Amino acid sequence: MAQRLVTDRDDALRAVAEDGQMLRHASEELRSDRELVLEAVTSDGLAFQWAAPELQSDQEVALAAVEQNGQALAWAAEELRGDRSVTLMAVKQDPSALRHANEALRADRGLVLEATRRDWRSLACAAEVLRGDRELVMEAVKLDWQALELATPDLRADRLLVLAAMRRDCQALGLAAETLREDRELVREACEESGMALEFASETLCADRALVLEAVRVDGIAVKFAAAELRADENLVLEAIQEAKAAVKHAAESLRTDHAFALRCVRANAGCLEFLPELIRADREVVLEAMRYDRSAFRFASNSLRDDRALVLQVVAEWGLALEHVSDTLRSDREVVLEAARQNRDALRFAPPGLRDDLRAEVRVDARNCTQFERPLPITG
Repeated sequence: MAQRLVTDRDDALRAVAEDGQMLRHASEELRSDRELVLEAVTSDGLAFQWAAPELQSDQEVALAAVEQNGQALAWAAEELRGDRSVTLMAVKQDPSALRHANEALRADRGLVLEATRRDWRSLACAAEVLRGDRELVMEAVKLDWQALELATPDLRADRLLVLAAMRRDCQALGLAAETLREDRELVREACEESGMALEFASETLCADRALVLEAVRVDGIAVKFAAAELRADENLVLEAIQEAKAAVKHAAESLRTDHAFALRCVRANAGCLEFLPELIRADREVVLEAMRYDRSAFRFASNSLRDDRALVLQVVAEWGLALEHVSDTLRSDREVVLEAARQNRDALRFAPPGLRDDLRAEVRVDARNCTQFERPLPITG
């Protein structure tokens, strides 16, 4: 029907049967035609918005519209938005249509329960009194823990309700009342599921060493939520690092810059070298210690160490493929590349093309240069 006004009834009937929205192009007289409007809303419930006001007050037309699209309730006359049968039909089709119901129906427990069981987010449209209805909120929480946020403050302090939400996702603890975030047993249960639940614990519990230790053993990154004094606790931080190398980022700065502690860290988890400060990654002893446990830790050494010719020669002699991580200058150093290739011929692929081609023949013909596999010998400082 283009954009012109349609006045022919037969043309309009054919058009709305194909696309209910075509009702918008019908004349005012045709938008008052009950049969035509019924045809349109049966095709597309949202066409109800183009119906004449008297038909927006017609229960049968409204029912047909909301049955096709619950959101059509928004264009129903005020008295129909207070009609339980029309609203019930709307929320069955689209639970979020509850927001278009009048205040009385948004306080209708049965209607809200119907909507909530279909979509927990419907609880947001319910009257305050129903958001304080424990049974109804429990229904919503069983569908999604986030429904707890829609509950009244007294229900967010209900231990069993919060526990039910936490069993869906321990993040629900973050929506609980402060009194429950101080409940050690509840917080411990959350941390058993995810150490990151420590984020929502009270300040007092974040300083509880035993509780924090349980949390970091589940997820080392949880140490970031520990009290300052615990982030300076060497043994606790090491527990966290064993579980997650990145946990070292959250240790107290006094520990992160301590040479002796850095050695303990890389022994616990060599990969944590990546997250230590530049000062430590430039510490030859720390880097070599990390490489005793994981040779690939060399890639996290500082630029200065990866450009240290004496160190690089030592490293590539033990792990030829380390050539990939040395400075550009040393990747062009004939002696360094040859030493790497002697340990592993595949190291040649990291050399500049000209040097690679020059050395390929030399490595191939010299029997001493045929080592293919990395020697399992630890590097010593």
